[in-house]
Amino acid sequence: MSDPALGLLMLGLIVVVIMMGFPTAFTLMGLGMFFGFFAYYRAGESWADNHIFDLMVQRTYGAMTNDVLISIPLFVLMGYVMERGALVDKMFYAIQLAFRRVPAALAVASLIVCTFWGIASGLVGAVVVLMGVIAFNPMLRAGYDVRLASGVITAGGTRNTQLGAGIGEFVDRYIFPGGELLHVSQVLHTMAEQGLEGVDTENLRPHYARTLWAWSDALEANLDEAQQVLQQTANASRAERVLRAYRLYLAGSALSFEQAWVSLHQMLSAKPASTGGFDMPKGAQSAYPFNREYMYSQNLR
Repeated sequence: MSDPALGLLMLGLIVVVIMMGFPTAFTLMGLGMFFGFFAYYRAGESWADNHIFDLMVQRTYGAMTNDVLISIPLFVLMGYVMERGALVDKMFYAIQLAFRRVPAALAVASLIVCTFWGIASGLVGAVVVLMGVIAFNPMLRAGYDVRLASGVITAGGTRNTQLGAGIGEFVDRYIFPGGELLHVSQVLHTMAEQGLEGVDTENLRPHYARTLWAWSDALEANLDEAQQVLQQTANASRAERVLRAYRLYLAGSALSFEQAWVSLHQMLSAKPASTGGFDMPKGAQSAYPFNREYMYSQNLR
């Protein structure tokens, strides 16, 4: 049996055995040793000399010397103390009383509790589940919208760790729905993973800053006309909010590009050919020019 087929069989058996009710730890350990023994088995070799036993000792020693794993029993202890002492419930109630005169006191209390317990246990799904059990129903009983209650708990218990992914909640929701501006390093990394070679990268930040300031100035000079255009599809109040949002977006984006807080790159990539053609320099494996003379040799007007 091939290694891929062996891996798929092991994965299927793990699911079946766990669904049958066997403990997960013993299931993973037992199936791992069984399939490892089968994969490393060599005809004529004693079963005691199988490499799976060496790997088992190495992994055991590695786990014993891993200081990070000390946190597991400490997290279990913290969860037990929190559950037995109802610390989160008491903290949530105390913060709610402290902010009772503040609008949306329940939402504020949920965010504060998420902040404290996120520091203690990390911003993971467990915080979302915990706050969902504690705060979701009280917010619904207080008349909160379901989307607001869910958003508060989710925003307080999770975070986005991907570099450069997304362009901000305000812009993504009101200005550029579905837009995504990835960091240049992430784009280059993804292209390299797909076998593409980064041939040229040009930073368009200075050009885009001038473009955005020109758009912003044009909008500021024609606010009345823009208001009339928006009122063709929305009432006056909504048209005013949309216009204010775009004025803020254009000016803020122009300033961000001007101060180099945000960058915009144009990248060219190619998949290297296996052999060079007659029109390529020897060993180049690419028809792309070796220098930038094609850009700077022309007279610019």
